[in-house]
Amino acid sequence: MEHEIITTVFGIPIGPTFLSVILLDVILLIILFALKRKISFVPTKLQAFVEVVYEFIEDIAKQVLSSNLVKSLTPYLVFAFIFIWFGNYLGLLPGMETIGFYRHGHFVSLFKGPTSDLNLTLSMGLIVFLSVHVLTLKSKGFKGWIKHFFMTDPLYLVALFLAVGLLELILEPVKYIVLGIRLYGNINAGEMLIGAMSTVPLVAVPFMLLELLVGVLQALIFVGLSIAYFATMLENSH
Repeated sequence: MEHEIITTVFGIPIGPTFLSVILLDVILLIILFALKRKISFVPTKLQAFVEVVYEFIEDIAKQVLSSNLVKSLTPYLVFAFIFIWFGNYLGLLPGMETIGFYRHGHFVSLFKGPTSDLNLTLSMGLIVFLSVHVLTLKSKGFKGWIKHFFMTDPLYLVALFLAVGLLELILEPVKYIVLGIRLYGNINAGEMLIGAMSTVPLVAVPFMLLELLVGVLQALIFVGLSIAYFATMLENSH
């Protein structure tokens, strides 16, 4: 199957990944509203699931972040974790990419696994990059932000620190590009492998089970690295 532009809206191309993200957002909103309506002292299965995920991510953040940062960042980290997790699984649904139509003799899929698109994963890496550095500038100011890259003590090593600091400053965005590429590579490779193996009966089943594990692990790795990047910039860690 070939993925291509489905249509354009005001000159903006709409592809299968865009529709998949909309579908995923709708699913998450439905879960959110269902959870909000049934919050109780004795948790339902859905509430218990969300609480376990929240506490799990919160416990990871507590290892390296201050209590104030944990309180403010955990909701966003939990959403990112669930978004990536469910997005990874969305691309594994049987028949997901068979929904579409034929155009000029070849098939155009309406949906594609969101996290198997490099545009989306790089955008998520960019969001983490901007969040980390905007929060650092806001909390420490420009002077505190620049001190993370350049040291001045001892004075006789200033020239060396200047060179290393410039290199680190230039390479800083690379960490977040790699963050997005890592997620894309693992998920896209898994979907391609399952697609290739699905032509042989039952052979794809163990690979599907493996991808279910990979889907949640990749979400955890993305969020775990994001927490590490926040800690590195905001907690005076070098």
